[in-house]
Amino acid sequence: MSAQSGDDSQPTADRPSADKACQYISEAAQVAIDSKDYITYATLLDELISDPDRYTSSERQQVLNELLKVLESSKEMVYEIGWDIPAMIIDYFDADYPDVASLRNTPAIMTLMKIFSLLSKEGNPKELFLKAIEALTSMEIADEDRHAKGERAFDVKFYAVFELMSYCLSRIPAQFPSRFLVTSTNALLASLALNVDMMSLSSLSIIVRRMFTFARDFHMAEPPKPLPDSEVSLVQRLLQSFITWTADIALQRFSVFWSLRLQMEFRGHCEEQDKLKRGQKYELDELLANIAECVERFSQLAYSYDMDLYQLFRELVEKAKKPRLPSEGHPLNNTEDPDTDPFTGLSDDGVLLLYTQIRFDDRKCEKPDLTVDEFFKLAIRSLEREDEDELPPWGVQDAITFWGLWVLKDVTVEQLQAVDKQEFTTVVQLLMTMAANGPRADFSKLMYSIVARMLAMQDEKVTFDFLIDTLQYCPFVKAQDVTVKMLKDFALRRKPSSKDTFRICQNTVEGLKNLSVGEDKTIINLDAGRKKQIQELADKALSEVQECDDPMFSESLPLLLSWLNFLTVVETDADFVKSFIAKAKEISAEGDDQSDDGLQDMKAEASKRHGILQLAIESVEKRLSK
Repeated sequence: MSAQSGDDSQPTADRPSADKACQYISEAAQVAIDSKDYITYATLLDELISDPDRYTSSERQQVLNELLKVLESSKEMVYEIGWDIPAMIIDYFDADYPDVASLRNTPAIMTLMKIFSLLSKEGNPKELFLKAIEALTSMEIADEDRHAKGERAFDVKFYAVFELMSYCLSRIPAQFPSRFLVTSTNALLASLALNVDMMSLSSLSIIVRRMFTFARDFHMAEPPKPLPDSEVSLVQRLLQSFITWTADIALQRFSVFWSLRLQMEFRGHCEEQDKLKRGQKYELDELLANIAECVERFSQLAYSYDMDLYQLFRELVEKAKKPRLPSEGHPLNNTEDPDTDPFTGLSDDGVLLLYTQIRFDDRKCEKPDLTVDEFFKLAIRSLEREDEDELPPWGVQDAITFWGLWVLKDVTVEQLQAVDKQEFTTVVQLLMTMAANGPRADFSKLMYSIVARMLAMQDEKVTFDFLIDTLQYCPFVKAQDVTVKMLKDFALRRKPSSKDTFRICQNTVEGLKNLSVGEDKTIINLDAGRKKQIQELADKALSEVQECDDPMFSESLPLLLSWLNFLTVVETDADFVKSFIAKAKEISAEGDDQSDDGLQDMKAEASKRHGILQLAIESVEKRLSK
């Protein structure tokens, strides 16, 4: 926080003490009221109170109390200079206060809230509305404020300014309320977008709840004449847009885990013999549950504004069947004038998220929202971004993963293989990329499981080519590691019949246990040509570890371990395996020598990794000796 305690600040002629400042505030107020010269008085207040750093914590309380006393004594004073006050006192929210259980119970903060309440009720509503908009769009959580106390200050400040804006709106009689509404919604959405990357779940739930109440309760004072139908319609469209954009921005870096919760239910249904497991649910923590509740409320609120989310979702699906236009890139998709009004129109991502919530709430209904072919098109449109290095928002990833589980749960091999091969490969690539960069291990495992099952049911050549392409060109070692494990499974497990269905019951990459080993034809048949490709890729991983200055901490060491595990169970060229093991032993010997160097923690970790590598080598050697 920028403000200091102020204990070292010394009064001067230009900077009077808190006692003197309070005296000036009181005496000059009466002069202003008698002379009606409020401009001069506002200038004096700005000099005396706009810098909270000059006062100690107790002095800030003293000055704010004096200001509140003056404002309470004259409604005319509040009306004439009230619009100047927010900018003068807003920094007091960020000042350094003693730690308390609740920042809102700090005396100075309570006084600030009383001042803002008085301004909203007695001040000039139009002027104060504009000042609230200015404050909203300039509020920012700085890096140094990313801790509990700093975030609480932001939350309380947002609440005070939000209530000022909302209450002032309710006092303004407007023949064209849409003009005020678009200004309000843009300010709220811009503030959320500016700060969402810095917010904790706690802050996000507070802000999103306020935005929900705004959308639900928006009203202005009775206008002189009845509103024309066109204006009523425009207000409704603006609120519809606001709802979708709030969902879009709020779930940029958070998720309510529709997919994991659905998967938990699927796993329960797979455990036919265990009734306890069938009743299991994925439990969200308290803060995440608050966000989930907000999203659910927004999806319900949409209906009160005549939004047919199913129809909007279907329109999104139809749009996904057509090439994306250059002007449709997120986050300015569907905008008429992105330079001046970035939130005009509905957010595609917001529609997707809100309808996903509807489907999740009504998941017992078997209504066919999407065909298999439509799912792949929707996934591509929703997950691909203009910037190839940009990952989709976490909420969108979760939604598409949910739809993958929902749509593909009963799909057959024939249906999946009928999907356009390019679209199939693109979606699998996107899912692999998301899984490799996922913020949570369970979420990544679920996406890998979906990929594994989709590839197991696909045409053999398509599957093998995809795996090899991933091992050759994918920049994520995690994804390559999982790909080797898939390759091992596919070389051992039987190929699904044309009538087998998708069913995901496990949450790991090894989620193919319903396919027995060694029966009929395997998912991938490793002929001589394919074995040669695999050997070259295994050698590549081994070389990357060899070239590292410290092999035990090579990024590719987990990949090498996976290849060793592959060679332990999958039959390949014996001469190649012997050569590969010889090189792996050299790495192991070098790692054993280096494990004696470095700090204690590093030595322990290096020794652990060396031990795992040695065990993997011994496993392959045992297979060779048989």
